[in-house]
Amino acid sequence: MGDGSLTFAIPVRDPRGVEDWDAVKELMAITLRSLFAQQGPRPRVVIGASPGTPLPPLPDGVQVVEVDLPYRPLPPEQGPQRWDAILVDKGLRLAHALAVARPQGHVMVVDYDDLVSSRLAATVAASPDAPGWFVDAGYQWDGGPLAALLPTGFNDLCGTSLLVRADLLRIPADPADPANLEWIKQTLGSHKRWHGLFGLEPLGFPGAVYRIGSGANVSGAVGHGRRVLRAARRPAQFVREVGVLRPWAAIRRGFGA
Repeated sequence: MGDGSLTFAIPVRDPRGVEDWDAVKELMAITLRSLFAQQGPRPRVVIGASPGTPLPPLPDGVQVVEVDLPYRPLPPEQGPQRWDAILVDKGLRLAHALAVARPQGHVMVVDYDDLVSSRLAATVAASPDAPGWFVDAGYQWDGGPLAALLPTGFNDLCGTSLLVRADLLRIPADPADPANLEWIKQTLGSHKRWHGLFGLEPLGFPGAVYRIGSGANVSGAVGHGRRVLRAARRPAQFVREVGVLRPWAAIRRGFGA
């Protein structure tokens, strides 16, 4: 069972596979500020990163676990090989980080350019034994003055969307053991199975912001302006795209930004 604590786990890609690491550091600093802007108990943050990875200034409560994986560039084309490489890299970084941190409460995996609601730690503290929650509603934001509200299905698009009691994750004591790789890849490498595996409940409020169009994520999601322009010749789709837009200034405080 859980102890009411919340640990955010951030898998960090090898800088050799990122074009502009200074920009990534700036995004990560904003994400860290968001993680520690909790209204409830102060969370822990654990980062799984390659040895020597330059990181932004780290607040108290951040633990960096060096994960020494062979560097393999991601295949440039979309397809099964690219996604398998992503699952392995992300899964192993998380497995090593969590094996060292050994959280006793709930865990939320966070991409290093996303933001989270300031209400999460209080939610966990109020229900420490719950299996966890999924973020059904959230926002997409491209860094501009508007964000798009996703009233449902947010967890299908964004990996920063699940809070799970740590004991359910079956974090292997030795992530380097090849016998653990498939579990690591399919569970820690992808959030897609968590909802079905762990019986998660919807969070009940917008729980995260999916940062898109920054160049730091691997999904290829595009910004709001391009989406609206693409829909301009399809009236129904145009109305949908415009209708979900909200002023970022009215949203940001709830996400520590």
